[in-house]
Amino acid sequence: MSTFNKSRLLEFMQDPRYRPLTAEELARELKVDRPAKLHSLLHRLEKKGEIVVTRKGRYVLPEQMHYVTGRLQGHPRGFGFVIPEVREEKPGGEPMPDIYIRGEDLNGAMHHDRVVVRLRGRMETGHPEGEIIRILERGYRRLVGTFQRSGRLGMVTPDETRINWDIIVPREDVGGAQSRDKVVVEITRWPERQRRNPEGKIIEVLGAQGTPGVDVLSI
Repeated sequence: MSTFNKSRLLEFMQDPRYRPLTAEELARELKVDRPAKLHSLLHRLEKKGEIVVTRKGRYVLPEQMHYVTGRLQGHPRGFGFVIPEVREEKPGGEPMPDIYIRGEDLNGAMHHDRVVVRLRGRMETGHPEGEIIRILERGYRRLVGTFQRSGRLGMVTPDETRINWDIIVPREDVGGAQSRDKVVVEITRWPERQRRNPEGKIIEVLGAQGTPGVDVLSI
């Protein structure tokens, strides 16, 4: 049996002759004597977006499935662009431009999230277009915004205009905030593909909007 590590695994998968394999098949091909260790490594790499697993449980590199990992740059008008982490498509190839994401293809992702995108053609401008299929890491867990009561609930509109969601705050998590207060909200539940708004709780009231010094605190 042979030893293995991340470098050897990725080198094996980068071989042009590689075809998608299951964890068990990879263990046999690499002659791994501790399959559990391989499973753990595959899981870590998948969480980081360095490899992806198909619906049939086979492991591939993102570029082999026309997937790209990057950061979402939101836009106030509801769409976004994903900035690829790896700019070159291949050694000596054309640099990968930012990837346009329609609003309906954000699938719950928010500005500055680290995501995996499935490419699906190009726009007339030449920009590649894609759909977010996985959120690897959330960019923001706390946001500053303006609180507003709405019936028995509250809502926080983020100061960051590239976040196109109001955060719903249940009555028990308002924390004494009043309408038009500047607050810090911690997200407790993320948006989903069905476009449900995120939820959160107020963890700090900075003061009434427009009060001297409050705008400075909210930066």
